[in-house]
Amino acid sequence: LKTARNANDALDDLNQALQRDRALMNAYLERGKIHRAVGRFDLAVADLDTFLKSKPEHVDGLVERGTALFSLGRKTQAMADFTRVLTINPLHEQALVRRAYLLFEEGNHHGAWQDADTVRRMGAGNPEALTLLGRLSYMKENFVEAVSLYDHAVRTAPGFSQTAIHVYDRIAERAPRLGATYHARGVAHYQEDRLDMAINDLTVAMSLIGEEPQAMYDRGVASKRSGRFNEAATDFERALKHREQFNNTIISNPGSIVQGSAQESLLGYRFGGAHPFVYTNLAWTYYFLGRFEQARSAITRGLQ
Repeated sequence: LKTARNANDALDDLNQALQRDRALMNAYLERGKIHRAVGRFDLAVADLDTFLKSKPEHVDGLVERGTALFSLGRKTQAMADFTRVLTINPLHEQALVRRAYLLFEEGNHHGAWQDADTVRRMGAGNPEALTLLGRLSYMKENFVEAVSLYDHAVRTAPGFSQTAIHVYDRIAERAPRLGATYHARGVAHYQEDRLDMAINDLTVAMSLIGEEPQAMYDRGVASKRSGRFNEAATDFERALKHREQFNNTIISNPGSIVQGSAQESLLGYRFGGAHPFVYTNLAWTYYFLGRFEQARSAITRGLQ
């Protein structure tokens, strides 16, 4: 029930279980997780306190309680829980991310960067870590790095698009000739289903940085999705002429298409111009244009 996000029904089952047997420690852990997820932080802490009395070194329990304490503003206690987890497992992803945000709120930007950057170097593709690093880079006026970090987060987790767009807007005002900003903002608009705005931004990006193959491909994806098949085919064809440079993350629609290995999906479709998904997009574009022989040829290249 919890997995299906039926929080109240899941709580009813856990409550009944604990009425029958108060020694079911994992029930306190699960109930605490649900209370935290729905914003009942005091109840979450109470359940997690009970659970951790029996298993004081349980890392998931400590992370959950630390997160609930953080939400209640009890930062010193939250820090103790996160640090305790990292003593047990120095590379615990969620503990590092949570402690990074806590350090940031306390003004320890160096410590926040270290923790978030550790997560990035782990290759986890964690969007919370990436957006925090992007925020810190923006504050240091390192706009190129800030754009790159926010863009990686958006491609990994589209839910961060609107936050990124606000930052891109500010960067575009302060550095209007930075083409990477328009490219990244175009991707974020695409993830928000604002296809015209995405195409406009990607066009501006190419006017500033030239015919960069990733930007051409990204504009092609947006054009294809908006039914502009001639423009999409042209962009895909031009991008593939430079596929040796084409090695960045590709935008797609993660909600409807899962392509490649689980690792590729985790990292937001991080593959280059040799990936069959590129040819699949090109083939569908040809198909919609009635260019069936070219569609067949593109599919064959993808299969190869």
